[in-house]
This record gives sequence, C-alpha cells and structure tokens, in this order.
Amino acid sequence: METTSPILVVDDERDMPDLMQMKFRRQIRNQELSFLFAQNGQAALEILRQHPEISVVLADINMPGMDGLTMLNKIHEEGNVGQIFQFVKVVIITAYNDMKNIRKAMNYGAFDFLTKPLDFEDLNITIKKTLYEVGKLQELDRQRREELKKR
Repeated sequence: METTSPILVVDDERDMPDLMQMKFRRQIRNQELSFLFAQNGQAALEILRQHPEISVVLADINMPGMDGLTMLNKIHEEGNVGQIFQFVKVVIITAYNDMKNIRKAMNYGAFDFLTKPLDFEDLNITIKKTLYEVGKLQELDRQRREELKKR
C-alpha cells in the first residue's frame, strides 16, 4: 500500500503520541499511516505550513493557547483565501458531548467529529473515510488542472 501523507494530531494530552503509536502500530510499521503531533492550534498551523502534504487533522477542541475551534476556523479561512489548506480535512475530537461546540465545529468546516474517550476502531474508520475523501478531491483537482492545460 502507498504511504499516505502524515496525519496531524492536535491534542494537549501528553500521552496522545504514545497512544496513537500503540493503537496504530501495525499501520505505522506497514507505512500505511504516519503521525505528527502538536499540543495546540498555533503549533498545528505552523506544522501545516511546514508540511503542505498533510491533508488530515485530528484536533481536540479544548487546549491551552489556540483551541481547536479557532484553529479550524483559521484553516477554513486560509483555505478559502489562499488555497494553502485547500485539501485539509479536520476531524474534531471533544471530551464533551456538547452539541453547541459540535455545531460550531461543523459550521467552521469540520469534516467529522469524535468524542472522548476515543473508540479506536471508530477512529480508524474515520481516518480511512477522511483519507478517501481527500483523495477524491485531489484527483478531481488534478483532472481539472489537466483539462485547463489542454485548452
């Protein structure tokens, strides 16, 4: 299987990198998945700018500094203006089954949402679904650019 671009996990929980590495060790070993980590929204935006190949972000809502909703809004705004984050899909993770925050996240352009504690089988399915959707969008964009070249 082709190696996918890294998935950016944005969460201030210190054990999140170890947990993700443990739960997805087989996919990581087989080079099907790889992860980068940030502890707040500001650090995540810096990583996204340094790694334009990232297309999937898993982000907690509640973090010190820039929270997940503010980060999501900035990704959405910059994606619309400069197309820098054009193919980035954000899955929001929240410990709170708080419909107000979930609605706000969806209005800000979240692709999906998950609640904590994470169900890693559901997370795996969500990652696959998100990567599939990004792949479709990138392929459509590639086809569109080829059509424009032909004209």
